[in-house]
Amino acid sequence: MRTYWRQRNDLVRAAGAHIQRMQKVLTQMNIQLANVLSDVSGMTGQAIIKAVLAGQHDPHKLARLVYRMLRYGMKYADRGAAFYEVEHQRLQIKHLKWKAAKLGYQIVQAPSA
Repeated sequence: MRTYWRQRNDLVRAAGAHIQRMQKVLTQMNIQLANVLSDVSGMTGQAIIKAVLAGQHDPHKLARLVYRMLRYGMKYADRGAAFYEVEHQRLQIKHLKWKAAKLGYQIVQAPSA
């Protein structure tokens, strides 16, 4: 039984450390979420973190999201893994096109057969 309690304490301690790291990274991104929410690991905090991970960096939109969720108890609608994968691929292609242009290459459409 003592082993289970030690394991649980270790997991709780590790979870707390991860939450602190998330708060530190958000602070470095100039997102002071801990000043607005009492619990960053709660439903609203996780929704804001999901929005940031999805590419939402506009402070006004994030503030509206926080306000709506706190005021009306709305839930964050996750767009799904497929949306995030397509968005990630779109950003990769955009970045690779930029790198190719910087190196002097031009990407053209392949001729149709």
